[in-house]
Amino acid sequence: MTSNLGAAFLGDMGEGPISAHTRQLVMDAVQTHFPPEIIIYRMLSRNNILKIVDLRLKEIQDRLADRHVVLDVDKESKQSLVFIGYSPTYGVRPLNRAIQSEVLNPLSIMLLSDRIRDGETAKVRFDGPRNTIVVTPNHDGNVETEGVELDGSDDIEIEEMD
Repeated sequence: MTSNLGAAFLGDMGEGPISAHTRQLVMDAVQTHFPPEIIIYRMLSRNNILKIVDLRLKEIQDRLADRHVVLDVDKESKQSLVFIGYSPTYGVRPLNRAIQSEVLNPLSIMLLSDRIRDGETAKVRFDGPRNTIVVTPNHDGNVETEGVELDGSDDIEIEEMD
């Protein structure tokens, strides 16, 4: 189990090892909620989060394997996912939602609308002027997707990936 109890103390300390004083502040905050078998972890670095993004994107690639679709995500899109998918308070918990809304949902629409077909490459690119991630269609498509929202504003509950 992980917890963000005491994260404020860890976030305020900056780089370097965890001091004994900071460790005690965290433990005091945590011990009121949990039994004493607690391990204190250092906050994740941006590089750690990028590795998690790569792992999640590989999971998507594995899911596309039976369709022979190759997922091609540019570096800027990955960096955007790192930025929007990490919170000092919640850790990487927002990352799964960001990947769902920024990559999986648009990719699903492209596949269902025949804008990306089996055996093709699905290009995921960062659109700098719009500050957004775009799944680029390969074709005009055959299926009507009018009324489908890609901005995540619908109230569909999404199960988070493990």
